[in-house]
Amino acid sequence: MSIARRKSLVESIIANIEDNKNSWVKALFYSDKEVSRIMERLVSEWIKNNMAGEPLDYASIEELEILAEKAEQYRDAPQEAFLRTMLRKSTNTEEQSREE
Repeated sequence: MSIARRKSLVESIIANIEDNKNSWVKALFYSDKEVSRIMERLVSEWIKNNMAGEPLDYASIEELEILAEKAEQYRDAPQEAFLRTMLRKSTNTEEQSREE
């Protein structure tokens, strides 16, 4: 695994999500099922290692690629996208809308 590739992916995630001034983007990103699943594993691993480094340090290259792709997807999302997602989740219509 290329250290430069890993660094580039982490920088992309940080720039698109963590440094994003739009809090709706962060909420939408972290509420994504796949992002949530990956982050749960990373935080768990980070805690097991006495919180050494950052949670992203424990990600595989594949996980970083998924997170970077999702970060790119959500970086410019408007508030309405987050509210729409939350409404679908609260009414259990999320899966139905994807199938249509």
